[in-house]
Amino acid sequence: MSQKKLIILIVSFISLITFLFVLAQEEPIKCCKIKKTFTLQGSTFKAGQCAAETEEDGSDCGCSGTDPNGPTSVRCANQGGLWTIVCTLSTIYYVTDWIFYISLLISGVMVLAGSFMIATSAGNSQQWQKGKDVILYAMIGLAVALFSKIFPGIVKFFLGVS
Repeated sequence: MSQKKLIILIVSFISLITFLFVLAQEEPIKCCKIKKTFTLQGSTFKAGQCAAETEEDGSDCGCSGTDPNGPTSVRCANQGGLWTIVCTLSTIYYVTDWIFYISLLISGVMVLAGSFMIATSAGNSQQWQKGKDVILYAMIGLAVALFSKIFPGIVKFFLGVS
């Protein structure tokens, strides 16, 4: 089997599987718990709150609007479906924070490993080059980490919210 036919077969299979995932959905999500505190259009959404289309949907998520110290329901139904953007941004902030911290950790370890390779090269130009390459890849990892912090702002721009 040629590579072209194999690629077409794999892409077709993935397309069919993706379609089945859509069919497997039970019903649309009506609410979500906010994972990270952030500000959107002058409103601050705090971690632990619920963003829901209606107040009843917020209580379905396990949030109540009565306890001032506990989780509270965020009513977004009057703002034209803003709750979906709040849920999306909450998830994006949460994921990009994890990417940032993991990238920083891995990059730091790579810089140490590359520095060790250079320090122990003892005139071996191949090992010195290998250490230099490891440090270069660590810097690329730091760039990815910084991009993960910028990414939510890019998403906000394309969604048309500030």
